[in-house]
Amino acid sequence: MNITIIGTGYVGLVTGLCFASVGHDVVCLDNDKKKVKLLNAGKPTIYENNVSEYLEKNLKRKRIQFTSSYIKAINHSNIVFIAVDTPPKKSGESDLTSLKKVCKSVSKVSQKDLIIIEKSTVPVGTHIIIKNIIEKESNYKIKVKIVSNPEFLREGCAINDFIKPDRIIIGTDDLSLHDIFKEIYAPFNRKMDKIQFMDIKSAELTKYASNAMLATKISFINEIANIAEVIGANIDFVRKGIGADSRIGHEFLYPGCGYGGSCFPKDLKSLIHTSKKKSYKPELLQSVEDLNKRQKILPYIKIRKYYKNDLKNKKIAVWGLSFKPNTDDTRFAPSIDIIEKLLSSGAFVSAYDPVASLLSLFNRYKKRYRESKTSLSAIHKADALIICTEWKEFWSIHPNEFKTRMISPVIFDGRNIYNDKIMSNAEIIYFPIGKKLSL
Repeated sequence: MNITIIGTGYVGLVTGLCFASVGHDVVCLDNDKKKVKLLNAGKPTIYENNVSEYLEKNLKRKRIQFTSSYIKAINHSNIVFIAVDTPPKKSGESDLTSLKKVCKSVSKVSQKDLIIIEKSTVPVGTHIIIKNIIEKESNYKIKVKIVSNPEFLREGCAINDFIKPDRIIIGTDDLSLHDIFKEIYAPFNRKMDKIQFMDIKSAELTKYASNAMLATKISFINEIANIAEVIGANIDFVRKGIGADSRIGHEFLYPGCGYGGSCFPKDLKSLIHTSKKKSYKPELLQSVEDLNKRQKILPYIKIRKYYKNDLKNKKIAVWGLSFKPNTDDTRFAPSIDIIEKLLSSGAFVSAYDPVASLLSLFNRYKKRYRESKTSLSAIHKADALIICTEWKEFWSIHPNEFKTRMISPVIFDGRNIYNDKIMSNAEIIYFPIGKKLSL
């Protein structure tokens, strides 16, 4: 089947590669000509497991191509997935500027009726906006059918999530489209039927509700961890105890310095904004967001307390800049908030991440912010270390490395990757999250 995908960011590229890998003929459209050139040359524009292999294989088999021409892309197929970014405004409202531009461009070139699929995460009711723009501004008076098909991809394992989905949500009010999407997704839906058909609004909300639920679960365990600290309990025991309950489960019950990324913060804000527009106050969701804001800077609060509010000229090492391991995505990452606070307090920051960088963001602090090539060089003569991301290479560092390389072996572990007893026995001052405070 011929498929067109507009947008070659994280979602669009993964979607296109996975469809192509099962035999669909895919054309991906992007306005960025440099990105298009790189992709056609087999050079990935995102950091994601298996993307390079999938790109090379599908280009070689001529199952995928990349273009900046709307005419070429839209003429390729009447099945068009839109996967462009919908970033948050200051108000929390989703910015649909890119989406609207795409719709206007499609309306100008398409000479045939289209099936438009929302792959972007969009507020409930966006399908009406898409339909109105394309049909009303069409030069050829075309008709469009809108489908909501939200993505549930996790960065770091997105391709595996796509080819082995736990559900495929199809939101449409047109029963005649069911067979088309059964065919499109047939290769990913063989062992058991994972397709769930529903109305468009319900599908749009399902994406937001899913991310809001996961964000809530993270904030819940962080709240319990903070309680554990002040009463002297151990969050490791607590999370295992409650996770053993099948109604709760172990997933997302790992305390830390808050969640980040391109989805949870943005989608929660958008859902809150949408609710308020309808005169409903989502108190639980607002609390989840507020708690996460505090949790993201918890290591900074602890380190400031440890140094009695004086961080001037202290050298603080920071391990992990991406919002999670196995990605270079730093959007809304806790590291940003923590480093900003450290630099504003007069500290020097020596940061390290295997793939991510914040040099452009902290360029104004270039005399006090630098990024090291290795984790061990980052802690050289450091007064303290903050761990923001649980990259695997951090887990096996021997305690002696901290003692010999740092001015003082003080660690503020925002991801609880080390054993507190081992750290204590090694005479390292260690501050995890959710365990008895050493202050």
